[in-house]
Formats: sequence, C-alpha cells, structure tokens
Amino acid sequence: MKFYGRNWEPLSDNRDDKHPNVPTPGVEGSMPITSSHADILASITSLTEIQEYDLTGFSPGVFRVQQRLRWASRRTTTRIEDMAYCLIGIFDVSMPITYGEGQRSWFRLMEIILQQCKSWDVFAWAGPWSPYSCAIPSSPKGYDALDVNSFIALRRTLDMGKLEGKVGQTPVHLRGDHTFAMTRHGLQMKLPLLSAAFGRTKQEVTIHAWTPGSYLRWSKPQDLTVQVKCRQWVPKAEIYCLGIVNYSVSGLARLNTEYEICEGPLLCFFFTLPPNDQSWFRLQTENVIIIDHKGAPVRCGCSFETLLI
Repeated sequence: MKFYGRNWEPLSDNRDDKHPNVPTPGVEGSMPITSSHADILASITSLTEIQEYDLTGFSPGVFRVQQRLRWASRRTTTRIEDMAYCLIGIFDVSMPITYGEGQRSWFRLMEIILQQCKSWDVFAWAGPWSPYSCAIPSSPKGYDALDVNSFIALRRTLDMGKLEGKVGQTPVHLRGDHTFAMTRHGLQMKLPLLSAAFGRTKQEVTIHAWTPGSYLRWSKPQDLTVQVKCRQWVPKAEIYCLGIVNYSVSGLARLNTEYEICEGPLLCFFFTLPPNDQSWFRLQTENVIIIDHKGAPVRCGCSFETLLI
C-alpha cells in the first residue's frame, strides 16, 4: 500500500506504507527501508480521523456507518456523483454508475445503506436534507455536524461498540427501532415522542420533566432544556416534540401516563405538528440534537408512534 500526494509524489520512501519496516523481497540480506516520514499512518489518522487499524486491515460492509460516512464528510470530488461512488467499496454495496444524475446518486447510495443498516448511528447527522427525502442528508457533510469526541462519548455511554454487528447479524438488545425501513412514502420508524415547548429566540426546546429530589422522592416539575438550532423558519404549531432515536426498552419505564428515562445521552429528531395537519413534520436543524441528563432519571410525558419521515 502506498500513499501519494496531489501531484502523485509518494508521501514516503517506504516500499510499502502498510508495513514500512519490511525488507525488499527477493534481495537477500537487504535492510528494511527507513522512511523520511516514519509516522505516515499516524499523520493520516490525525488528519482524516481514520484509525490505523482501518488503514492496515480494513473490512468493508454496512456497519460503523456514521463513522465511515464521517470520513467522507470533508472530501471534495470533481464530479458530484463521485461523492457517492467512492463509498461503494467501503460499504461493499452494488449500485449502477450513472454520471449525470447529480445528487440523486447520493440518495440512491443512502437508500441501499438504510436497507441493510440496523443501528441508530446512521441518523447522527444534521444540516440540509436530500431533495428526495428528509430522512437522508443532502451530502456526507451532514455527518460532520457532530464532533468526533461527542460521538465517541455517545457510543461508549450506550455501549454501542459491543452491540454492533455486520450485515445479517441483529445484535440482542440493539437500541432504537432496528426494523426501520425506507418505503415509497419515506422512512418508516417507531419512535418515543417527548412533548416539548420551543422558544424561537433562544433556540432551545424545553421538556417539562420531573427529576429526583431528596430522599429519592420526586421533586416538583423541573424543565429540561435541549439546544436546537434550526436552519429554517419554524412554523407555529400547537405541538412540538423530540423523537428519541437510540432508545432502549430497558431505559424507558412506563409509569401511568409518563415514562421514566433512565439512560442517556439520547439522540433525537425535532418534530412539529402543524395546525390542521395529522402527520408529524421533521424540522431541519444545524446541530445534532442530544439529550444528556447526566445519568439521573427523568420523568416526562411520552408516547410511542410509528412515523413516516
């Protein structure tokens, strides 16, 4: 494996950047070639966030989806279509190559990924939608909205790394609705909806919640605020809510008309129900919406609904 710069000059004088200290084959007694850029792999990892184990022993497939799409989030390509086509091998999928289709190539790739993906991390993006679906970002740049440290913390807290598997494997206790599916009418997905109030000037969503008080008794209602930066004008509506994407059955305990949220942080979508409308509408946001109540249980109004996004 060799790495080259934009003018096709080698970035090291190794024979093989994957194994820089291997002697030249066929030359008895030859010494390993030493590199003027001995830390070439470490440098690439630092710049691209692609770990060294992926550079030296990559396994293609539709898993660790958010992380792999993040690799492409800062790429630029001469042709719009190549932003999608360059990921075909990484995800080990098949799709026709049709130059001239523009942004639709990215939509087609994401449709295929969503058909095979079972984990919630594919929805950890923000920014403009695809013109073909509000469940898909307009480009991989949407996956750069959540910084890598926040995403790693999100995965570790929810033990995502141990639950993730390859195509055809459905891990036990997988979070969220792993039966979500792209249909002719949009993404069909079951979500718990938390009732919320939205303040346009503060760009915050407020959840009316109960939090634990002294002696493990429940205190008076205490608002839980969540930062939401909207990219568009938010229509006036009677009802706003947050849909939890990475919920778990064990982390949502029903208590009469309320639910107790025992685990976090939680990845959410922001919805509104416009007047005289019977379907929820997902709003564009500039930030990935995360509820983090620092591990303390929270009680609030909640309902489970199957939505078309």
